[in-house]
Amino acid sequence: MPRLVVLDELRGVAIIFVLLCHIALIWSGAPWADALNQVALGVGVDLFFVISGFVISRNLARMPAANFWPAARSFWLRRLFRIALPAWAVVTAVGVAELAYGSAPATMGDLAAAAGFYGDIYWGRCFEGARSCGAALATSHFWSLALEMQFYAVAPLLAALPRPVATVLIGATVCMLTATARPWGGFWWALRVDGLLIGFWLAGEAARNAPWLARASRLSIGVAVHWVVVAAVLGRIFASGPGGVGLTLIATIMGFVIVGRLQADEAATPLGRVLRGVGQLSFSIYLVHMPLLFAAHAWAPASPALSLTVGLIATLVASVGLDIFVTAPAQAFGRRLTAHREPLAERVI
Repeated sequence: MPRLVVLDELRGVAIIFVLLCHIALIWSGAPWADALNQVALGVGVDLFFVISGFVISRNLARMPAANFWPAARSFWLRRLFRIALPAWAVVTAVGVAELAYGSAPATMGDLAAAAGFYGDIYWGRCFEGARSCGAALATSHFWSLALEMQFYAVAPLLAALPRPVATVLIGATVCMLTATARPWGGFWWALRVDGLLIGFWLAGEAARNAPWLARASRLSIGVAVHWVVVAAVLGRIFASGPGGVGLTLIATIMGFVIVGRLQADEAATPLGRVLRGVGQLSFSIYLVHMPLLFAAHAWAPASPALSLTVGLIATLVASVGLDIFVTAPAQAFGRRLTAHREPLAERVI
């Protein structure tokens, strides 16, 4: 299956928004950080969710019904190697750094939640005031990874349903989440499966060449970024209001962005080529950026420019190293391990 390189562009956009969001949190108090906090740059995570749902549905569409369980087991194994091994490597590094330097006061509970992929549940209660949590600015970003892994656990079952049944189930779930109050930081706020489900449904629509897709607006990468900014503004507006409506609206905008970019089919611009490179590295960047930026700030809190520069350089170096030595080899090994088990030969896009 050919790689959809426009999704790499959007991954690049998503990780840049996430980086800016977390930089604003870590360096909170600096005028430029407070300016960044005027919009909800964390909507980059919602863009990641919709992309993930789209990609997983696209891959699972080739899963043969007659060999469901062998194919599902192979899918789960590939997710384990693709996602879990790099995540565990970073969690281990954070734990070792904590033992050696104590610079990032992560508790054993923080590390266990990250490694066990229940960080959405763990940090949901922490954000609501639980006192047993340690370094939110070092490990809390694993909450979104936990939600994705939980979705991957049920995705093959969803893909095995007849298309009309899956559509009704997805629609009912999204409507329920829209009607649910999901204030910032709590358990229901972290339950952002609407983005994953919208992406999953869109991939099904693309697979059947739904007529409405041909009429969808074609978006340049610049216009796509504009709509992500619009989502960030709406995220700030809805943050103190009906959270369910806001989160579903943001996920819907991200779905519109993905469809618009896929319809554009244009040659990469210089900006697009840069974003594609960043997007291909985005998973490793996401894993390492929070603890490294947090450590850089703790190292030189009185020099924001210096600590931010050091943190970004460390993030780039560590993410490239993680990708070369852990992420890419783990992904390749997972493919080789499962290639002989069933006819589905997944290519992660």
